[in-house]
Amino acid sequence: MYYTKKAILEQKNCFMFIDLHAHSKKKGIFMYGCQNRVSPYISRHIPYLFGKEINSFNYYQCNFGMKLGREGTARLTVHHMLNLPYSYTMEHSFCSSIKDKFHYTTKHYTDIGKGICITLRKYFCGKD
Repeated sequence: MYYTKKAILEQKNCFMFIDLHAHSKKKGIFMYGCQNRVSPYISRHIPYLFGKEINSFNYYQCNFGMKLGREGTARLTVHHMLNLPYSYTMEHSFCSSIKDKFHYTTKHYTDIGKGICITLRKYFCGKD
């Protein structure tokens, strides 16, 4: 985390942070976000849009609370360090989504990455 912090602090225009994780217990894709005190729902917009763009993404599994004991996570560290409303951990299953009954392949992961890029472009640039 030391080098990640250093790299982020050197950036002048950092507007978003996504820490990508894989897991074996929960199925599908979901996010943990940080609740902004000034505008509590701003951090929920992007995960909601991911749910519209990425078939395997489940918005209803997302959590935006900042629980005690999680202060050392990358998303909370970056959120507090830069007062960044768009700071997330994206969790992704090794296996499959809740809806699908197959194991993900490289193509699925590539499509998910494209979905992330398309969503961010639409949200921040207003372009389809």
